Amino acid sequence: MTEAMGWPAIFWLPVPIEILVAVIVGYALPPSPVRPGRFDLPGAATITLGISALAFGLISAPEAGWNSVRTVVSLAVGALSLGAYIVVELRSDHPLVPLGVSGGGRWSWPTP
Repeated sequence: MTEAMGWPAIFWLPVPIEILVAVIVGYALPPSPVRPGRFDLPGAATITLGISALAFGLISAPEAGWNSVRTVVSLAVGALSLGAYIVVELRSDHPLVPLGVSGGGRWSWPTP
């Protein structure tokens, strides 16, 4: 395939397959129930910042060094942001992702 169409063709080959799968799934699965509420912007912002900062820190650490300011600050910002995400989601009436599996949409510690 790469000899006939060039190497960029490997990125385009999955597109028709994905379209076909999306159509099949659209017809096969029942619609999901609509959750009442609003979009959780603080939750989305804190989880995005946390994961991005952690990824940046881990990716840049081999080049900059594990003790460099860039690495330490980005990992700290990532960890603090993920902690803030948990706090935001615990206090949110309509969390981005419900943290519990209790079914009520609110997170609670498992009882022994």
